[in-house]
Amino acid sequence: MNRQELISYCLTYAGAYEDYPFGEEWTVMRHGGNRKGFAFIYERDGRLCVNLKCDPMRADFLRQAFRNVSPGYHMNHEHWITVALDGPDQSGSDVPDLELAGMIKHSYDLTKPKPKRGKTAARLMDIHSRLRTHYGNPHWWPGETPYEIITGAILTQNTAWGNVKKALANFGGRLSPEYVLGLEHGELAEIIRPAGFFNQKAGYLQTVTSWFRQYEYDVGTVRALPQARIREELLALRGVGRETADDILLYAFGFSSFVVDAYTMRLADRLPLPAGQDYEAVKAFFEKHLPLDTQLYNEYHALIVMNGNAHCRKKPSCGGCPLIELCAAERKAAR
Repeated sequence: MNRQELISYCLTYAGAYEDYPFGEEWTVMRHGGNRKGFAFIYERDGRLCVNLKCDPMRADFLRQAFRNVSPGYHMNHEHWITVALDGPDQSGSDVPDLELAGMIKHSYDLTKPKPKRGKTAARLMDIHSRLRTHYGNPHWWPGETPYEIITGAILTQNTAWGNVKKALANFGGRLSPEYVLGLEHGELAEIIRPAGFFNQKAGYLQTVTSWFRQYEYDVGTVRALPQARIREELLALRGVGRETADDILLYAFGFSSFVVDAYTMRLADRLPLPAGQDYEAVKAFFEKHLPLDTQLYNEYHALIVMNGNAHCRKKPSCGGCPLIELCAAERKAAR
C-alpha cells in the first residue's frame, strides 16, 4: 500500500478528511466531528510510516507479533504505535493489509467523537473508580503467555483458582500447545487432576488447543480477524461456554470483550443495575455504557471478582465494602 492508497483508504471512513498542519511531509487524517487525528502518515528514513492510536494491551500484542510495529514515533508510546510500510528498495512490511486495516479501524474508533454518556455510564465508571481506589490495579489475568491464560480459562471452570495453580505447576514448565497435543488423554488428565473434572477438562483443553493450531498458535493472526468471528468459533468448541470464551478473548488475545460471571450477575442484582437477567444482556449492558477499552474491561472484571470474594458473596459481608453507599440491597437489609 503506497501513500496515496493509504490516504484514499482512510477517506472511506465516515467524516474523515486529510490535513497538512506540518507541511507536505505529514498527512494527518482527521475526524470531521472533533478534528482529532486518527492516522499520521509520513516518511521516515525513506520508508512510508503511519502512526495510529492503539489500546495499550493491544499495542503490546502487535509489537510482539510484527517486527514493523513499534511505539509511536513522536507520540505517546503507550497509546500510539508506528507501522512501517514499504520502503524505497521495495522491502515489504510484515504487517498484512488486512491487519493494517484493522489497526486503522481501531484508531478511528478510539479517536472518533464520543456520544454523550448518560447517568448509567457515569454510574458504572463511579463503581469502577471506587473498586480501583479500594483494591488498586489487579494486574489480571495470571499467566506468563497467552496459551497459559487459555489453559487457565479452561481449568478454572467449576473450581477455585488455587486448584488451577496446582494443575499448572504440574506441567513443570513444559506447558505449551505442542506439549499438550503430544500427550495422551490420560496423561494430560493426570497432570491437571488438581483442577477437578480432569477427564472432561483434558478433552476441552486439547480441543481448544487444536483450534489454536489452525492459526499456528499466533496471537497476531487471531487478532487480525473480527472479534465476533473468533468468539463464534470458540463458542462452537466443546467445553467452551460464554464466560470462558470471553476470558480467552479479553485476557489471552486482548479483544475488547466484557466478561460476565456469577459475581457480575450478583453485583447487578444487588446494586441494582438495569442490566437484564442473562449473560448476553448483562454483557451488552456493560459494553454499551462503558468506553471500548480492553484495559478497562480487564480491570473491571477482575475488580468485581475481588469484591465478590471479599464482600459480595452469596451471604454478603457488607462491612468495609467500597460499594456500600451505592448498594440498594445493603440499605434494604439495614431497614
